[in-house]
Amino acid sequence: MDLICSERDNYHKRMSEIENEMDHQLNLAEERAREEERQRLNKEKQELKERLESEMRELQSNIEHLQKMEKALKRESTSQRNSQNVEGMKTKFDEIARENRSLKNNLADNHLEMTLIKAELAELKSEYEAKAAEIENEKEQMMASVGESDNIQRQLHLL
Repeated sequence: MDLICSERDNYHKRMSEIENEMDHQLNLAEERAREEERQRLNKEKQELKERLESEMRELQSNIEHLQKMEKALKRESTSQRNSQNVEGMKTKFDEIARENRSLKNNLADNHLEMTLIKAELAELKSEYEAKAAEIENEKEQMMASVGESDNIQRQLHLL
């Protein structure tokens, strides 16, 4: 009888240790997965931000260049009014108009890219939330398994 009680106590003790170890390992894995996902998201977010800032700087530089050209054209048009200069100004004006169209196209492209970046960020967030839900589901399954093990232990104890 003492041997059975001793065996049963050892079994309960070992099962408790296994449960504790499973909980500990599950918590470590969950935290590690969350941290990895957090780091990956932060890295991607930083890369997207840097790319966007670079494009915005380039766009700002192009706008400043266009403004300088417009000022130069205005200065030239007020200082010289003869027919030769009119033809030169027309050429410069056409050049400025072409560059303006190009800048507008670049701006539209940048807006499109910003929209795509926002969509990528939303997709990454969705992936992260799905992964977190999956981990939570696995944790609940492990807890159900532990509960079932406890139930079996109680039944063995009653026997």
